[in-house]
Amino acid sequence: MEYRLRRKFDPEWVLGIRGLGFDVEYNGRNGKNTTILRYGLTYHHSLAMLFDKTSWMRWLYLPIETFERGQQTSIAYRLGFTSRLFLTGFSDYNFDRDGKPKWVTESQLNFLVNNDLDIVLEFRYNGFGEDIPWLKGFGVAPGIKLKF
Repeated sequence: MEYRLRRKFDPEWVLGIRGLGFDVEYNGRNGKNTTILRYGLTYHHSLAMLFDKTSWMRWLYLPIETFERGQQTSIAYRLGFTSRLFLTGFSDYNFDRDGKPKWVTESQLNFLVNNDLDIVLEFRYNGFGEDIPWLKGFGVAPGIKLKF
């Protein structure tokens, strides 16, 4: 389970930079010993010049983490191809002080059927899954997204 609190800074506070903000991320896994809080900066900007007007990218750097085991840097995105077809996703790079770094990435190709329903094709790779023998660490799945 993952929750995120995000606050954009007023550009007047940060030399006129628009889209700069602060994130707090909570990752709750299997009890107290695997729950992580991360803190860091985020920068959000439009990609309308390359894709449609709804396209954006968010850069995230979380240098402070409970357990002091590592850091994380991420990008998240929405790339609109048409009014009904778009790609969303993220890529996380996890710096681990005790072992090798791990990637977690997910992309979803979304087809908007109507305002309440999307058809989705999702790809996911989790480098942490490689450490668990019965998991492959990656997968592809079709799905639907209901909005209500």
